[in-house]
Amino acid sequence: MSTITELAKANVKKDRTGSILIVISIMLTTLLLTAVSGAGYGIIKMQAANAAQLYGEFYGIYKDVTKENLEEMARHAEFSSIGVSADYAEVDSARTLVLTFMDETAREMTHIGNSFVEGHYPEMENEIAAAPDFFRQLGVDNPKIGDTVTVALRTDLKSTYKPEEFVICGLLRQTDVETDYMAACTSEKYYERCVEEADRRYIALFCLDDSVSISFDNRTEVMKALAVRCGIDERDAAANDDYLRWKLDPGNETIMVCVLVCAGIIFFSVIVVYNIFQVGVVQKIQEYGKLKAVGATRRQMRQIIWREGMYLACVGVPPGLPLGIGVSRAALEYMKRSISIGGIDIKMTGVSVVSVPLLILVAALVFFSVWLALRRPMRVASSVSAVEAMRYQEHQKGAGVRRGKRGLNVVSLTLANLASHRRRTVSTILSMGLSCVLFVVLANWLGNMDAEHMARDEVKHGQFQIQLKFRMKDEAYPENNLDHILEENPLNEELIRRIWEIPGVTDVRTQSILYAKQRDDKGRATGALYGILVLDREDFERQVRDDEVKGLEYDAMSAQGAVCYGTGYYLEDNGFEIGGTYHFSLYDGMEEKEWNPQMTASFRYLGADMAMTRDTYDRLGFAGVTNCNIWIDCEKEELDTVREALERLTDGGEHIVMDSYQNQLEIAKLSTRITKLPAYLVCVIVTFISFMNMANTMITSIITRKQEFGVLQAVGMTNRQLDLSLQLEGIIFSAGTALVSLAAGIPLGYALFRYCKSNSFAGLGVYRFPFREVLFLFVFIGVLQMVLSFVLSRNVKKESLVERIRYR
Repeated sequence: MSTITELAKANVKKDRTGSILIVISIMLTTLLLTAVSGAGYGIIKMQAANAAQLYGEFYGIYKDVTKENLEEMARHAEFSSIGVSADYAEVDSARTLVLTFMDETAREMTHIGNSFVEGHYPEMENEIAAAPDFFRQLGVDNPKIGDTVTVALRTDLKSTYKPEEFVICGLLRQTDVETDYMAACTSEKYYERCVEEADRRYIALFCLDDSVSISFDNRTEVMKALAVRCGIDERDAAANDDYLRWKLDPGNETIMVCVLVCAGIIFFSVIVVYNIFQVGVVQKIQEYGKLKAVGATRRQMRQIIWREGMYLACVGVPPGLPLGIGVSRAALEYMKRSISIGGIDIKMTGVSVVSVPLLILVAALVFFSVWLALRRPMRVASSVSAVEAMRYQEHQKGAGVRRGKRGLNVVSLTLANLASHRRRTVSTILSMGLSCVLFVVLANWLGNMDAEHMARDEVKHGQFQIQLKFRMKDEAYPENNLDHILEENPLNEELIRRIWEIPGVTDVRTQSILYAKQRDDKGRATGALYGILVLDREDFERQVRDDEVKGLEYDAMSAQGAVCYGTGYYLEDNGFEIGGTYHFSLYDGMEEKEWNPQMTASFRYLGADMAMTRDTYDRLGFAGVTNCNIWIDCEKEELDTVREALERLTDGGEHIVMDSYQNQLEIAKLSTRITKLPAYLVCVIVTFISFMNMANTMITSIITRKQEFGVLQAVGMTNRQLDLSLQLEGIIFSAGTALVSLAAGIPLGYALFRYCKSNSFAGLGVYRFPFREVLFLFVFIGVLQMVLSFVLSRNVKKESLVERIRYR
């Protein structure tokens, strides 16, 4: 046995180049498996440790809950704890400011205490706590604890705003991301004084008892069933998915994703290690025949190959484990920084990514993958006979031999060499191509996760948007309703003229909206009010593409004078159906017109109740000013100047809000960055592992042809032609890899894109081929190939022609 071990070590040392490549491949495989499993383990631990702080420590909520509903919930043992909160008042402001209260249980569940920079939660009736920007909207530029602030508020749309004085008792963390919605906390005492008992409606936050059979997969059904038993509409039930994902069993899908990623890594590793070993075995067939001739058994031949592989694995696995731990730690730190973005410094509980059982499992998987890769080379080595081995010439068992030609050049010589080792060439190209397929597939998803597309969903044109802010049924302030705003529309021609006068403005676009009262078949008002958006051809076709509405065309809808519903999810709940005819009284602020359109389709999400085409709007002949959106474009170098001018222009304006494309783009980038980088990093490492296969093939080819190169150069082949031949081999391998990865990766990637979009993954719009990502992959492979060819050529030329011609 010791002789076999020594022989295996001698073979490893003799084939130093192949051994180094195998060790690197095994080390990278270990690194990748350790990094993926360690990062996954760390994420699970970190999310489990911080889920309550990040997402709240409650299972779900019931909305629009009465006091009787709360009492009924308290009688059910399934609820282990119940917290109560309410968003009960709106504040008179250009932005959406609301007042809320939470009882002590709800505050513990949401960990709102961690959001306080200073001060405490309101306890006295006149106390208030909020982020500084909330108070700035009320005219307090530098809010401090103890300051008095006047808040004009109302609790429903039938009431008028009434000023109330509060004392600031707490300041919450301020985000850097600009939002239109902000909330301030008040005491339960003030809520009870402000809202009559009969009118009180709550949000119930709850945790379920351990006796309840609930998992992440059945959470919604369980919560809806409990809601019905407590007299709560099941549509008002919502699960705290982010918390439950880590509190409960993550479900089969999460487990399958982790298993598939690790299985993919092992698969590519097995292919690479197998190819490198197989080339080495073929090169040493005659040596194995000599061993057979002196009495080596089949088992001993297999043992030689097996021990070679295990010896190399023992060298490659140890450095791969700590490197993988370092990568997983870096990934976890990156994730923590991403979560902390936006000005909210969340102090997350640190966790370790090191798990001894997991490291043992990773090492076992790597050794298992090496064993899988060795099975066929072991079988080849053990099955060869001594006589056949002594007579063996590699090309005789190959796919072909080199054929003579009248004239030789670098291209024909290179192609002849690859053809004479066709099986090895095809195997290398296929293994590299398959590893790159993973990159191409993910690029079809991640490359189409477009932050710019997400930002354009919010600001559809230009760099800035000025938008109408309106209500439909404000009884106390009817001037806030759309019909009244249209009578004195602030987005009028005078405003547009002043926008055009701002230096740097290059384009101004508008979009219209109409106020609609629904009527029944007999012409009687139903009380339902809607805003009907007017879409021009460009906006209409973009919406159809993004929401993938089949068979809906602008010209056909215009010819019918039809209407589309704005949010398909609520179509049936609000009493509409596709194909039905409905009756509306449309108002533009000057006159009413009857309109009886057919509902032809529904969008996934429009941002308005319904939509008509611009042609239909023009045929109706409205003369009022119905602008609801103004989009402003400008030169990039004038962004700050135009922003300041627009802010001055809209400052203090009623019923209008301003947003910018750059603001929405920053928000979108934050949401996509955390997903893209780790996924692409895994793909690049897998591709690099596969590159080891090409390196081994080219190195082996050069070593076995060293004598041939010497003879060719002796009869006139120049160094430049030698360099060109080696570069051409690498180019052929790279081109073959590209073809395989595109042929398999594009259809699989498109299928993944379709799946992700149908499940409403963020940032996915119209499919585009991921040109930049694929180009990066091919450039990456091409650069590695060029460097490899240069190094190999340089090494060959270091030896003299005599040494090369005498080489065996």
